[in-house]
Formats: sequence, structure tokens, C-alpha cells
Amino acid sequence: MLEEKDSTLSHYQELLKTERSEIEKFKVQLENGQKSLLEKESLLQKKCTEIKELTSRIEELTKRKQSVEKREIAVGGDEDVNTNEMSDEKIEEMFQTDVEESPGELVKEELQQLQKVLKEKDEENVLLRKRVIILQSKCKDEPDIAQLKAIIDEKDMHINELMETLTNFHDDQQQYMDD
Repeated sequence: MLEEKDSTLSHYQELLKTERSEIEKFKVQLENGQKSLLEKESLLQKKCTEIKELTSRIEELTKRKQSVEKREIAVGGDEDVNTNEMSDEKIEEMFQTDVEESPGELVKEELQQLQKVLKEKDEENVLLRKRVIILQSKCKDEPDIAQLKAIIDEKDMHINELMETLTNFHDDQQQYMDD
């Protein structure tokens, strides 16, 4: 009978230990998920600002290009009179348009890459949010955790009382056998 009580008590102690360890694991997973979610959101915000800056640069470059093209058209009308003359300004404008086109293309490529990365981060962010929701549902709400802790403490106290009773019983039995 004593062995049965000992095994029952040890069984309850093991159950308590596993419940506590699972609760701690869920808490750690939840905290890690929330941290990574915050990191991904901040990265996402940074990428959004970079995209806005790049789009404004693209708009600025396209405006410059259009103004240069307008100047070339205006200068082109004057060239009919003097086709053999090319001033230094015209030559510089020609090279500037070539230079302005290449950064615009680079910016567009960079923008496309950033948009691709942004989409990937969005998808990862959605997955992390789902994972946090799952972990939160597993971990339950704070009142439930507090209630579970109270139950565990109560069970601990009951197990300690039973252990004390068992040790007293063993001591009494040993004294009886010694007498």
C-alpha cells in the first residue's frame, strides 16, 4: 500500500514537472515569436521608407530627363540653321542625358529588388503572425495561466502534505518494528 502511494505521488510530481516545463517552453516560444515579429515589422518599415525614397528619386530623374529632352528639342530647332556647329553646352547635355538614364535604370532595378524583398518579408511577417496566434492559443490567456499556477501550487502543497504523512508513517512503522 505504501509503495502504491509512493508511486502515485511520484506520478503526480512528474505530471507537475512536465506541465511546468511545457508552460515555460510555450512562454519562450511566444516571446521569441513576438521578438522576431517586431524585428520583421521594423525591417519592413525601413524597406517601405527606402522604397518611397527610391520612387521619389525616380520621379525626380524622369522630370530631369523630360526637361533635358525639351531643351534638346528646343535646341534642335536652332540646329537647322547651324547644323555644323555644336557648342560645349550641347555636348555636355548629351552626356548628361546618358548619365542620367543609367542611374534611373539602376534605381528602377534596385526598386524592383526591394519590392521583391518587401513581398518576401510580408509573407514571412504573415507566417510569423500566424505562429504567434497559434502559440498564444496554446499558451492560453494570462488569467488561465494564473489559474493553472494556483492549481499547481495547490497540488504541490497537497503532495508535500502526503509526502510528510508518508515519511511520518515510515518513521512510525520503523519505530514499531524496532520496539
